[in-house]
Amino acid sequence: MSDLDSTLTPTIFVGDDSAYMTICQKRRDPTKIIRMSMKAVLSEKVPSLNIPYRQCWWLPNGHLQTAYCVAGNFESVDFMEYRRYVHP
Repeated sequence: MSDLDSTLTPTIFVGDDSAYMTICQKRRDPTKIIRMSMKAVLSEKVPSLNIPYRQCWWLPNGHLQTAYCVAGNFESVDFMEYRRYVHP
């Protein structure tokens, strides 16, 4: 199988004693509180983790993906404000 045909399915590793979170279902109604495991939260809130990842055919590896991001000008698509601080 070539790199172009490969797909990667993410795997979420959770121990036997999974971390649990207390989550407020509705922001305006704090009485709707549930307790969910971290795995359940990830499965529900980040559904893209449950589907296989397939890179685009024209950027088949990480080196080309990095070069594309460096060479491309994406400021109009995704503006990001940077602030640099120099600490003495």
